[in-house]
Amino acid sequence: MAQFKGPADFKAAQFKNTATFIDAHFLDANFDYAEFEGESLFDGTWFNGTLSLQRTKYDNLNMRLSHVHDLAYDDTAYFLLIENFKKLGFTDDANKCYYSYRCKHGWELWRRREYLTWFLDSLAWWSYGYGLQPWQPLGWSALLILMAGVFFWRSSTIKKKDDQSKGVSFLEALLLGATYYTSGASNIISSRPKEFAPQASARYVIVLLRLLGWIFFILFLATLGRTV
Repeated sequence: MAQFKGPADFKAAQFKNTATFIDAHFLDANFDYAEFEGESLFDGTWFNGTLSLQRTKYDNLNMRLSHVHDLAYDDTAYFLLIENFKKLGFTDDANKCYYSYRCKHGWELWRRREYLTWFLDSLAWWSYGYGLQPWQPLGWSALLILMAGVFFWRSSTIKKKDDQSKGVSFLEALLLGATYYTSGASNIISSRPKEFAPQASARYVIVLLRLLGWIFFILFLATLGRTV
């Protein structure tokens, strides 16, 4: 088992035959412009620092992304590695690599002062994790339902049709928030309650709630379809 206790520089190196680094441990490793003409074996190899693959040429790299502490940012290097993982059947590694790339690309947009593009990219990150985090739309949905429920309860802007003098309880407000939110996605999931009468600002909140429910439902399905 080889251990590189300092930076390992293989820049522009040419590996004519099989390159074997099985169970090796690297700190920083530079393979920029290197060429792997044969099979490259990095099974059990750990990169505890930064791995740089800028302009590296290879047919496949047998490695796992979980063993790489940090991959140097380069568009081409990331996309080649993503395709490499897909070819090897490492779907989870390919998704994680894409997520890592999008996160670093967002910071690169900020550094280049492309603020509008950075803002749109940030929306994709926090809303559904670039299509790779299905729990994020669910988390935002739960938060929006809770906020709507608190608003309906505190503002008393929803009345019972059979008794206009009373507002709704907290549990009823929470249930109404969930009902209005999910009715935006589909009436099959839930329909608008007819025994309650929204008033004043509650009507606008309900319209917004149904719209957001539809948007996050689509994002959840898109993310789920990509990751499962």
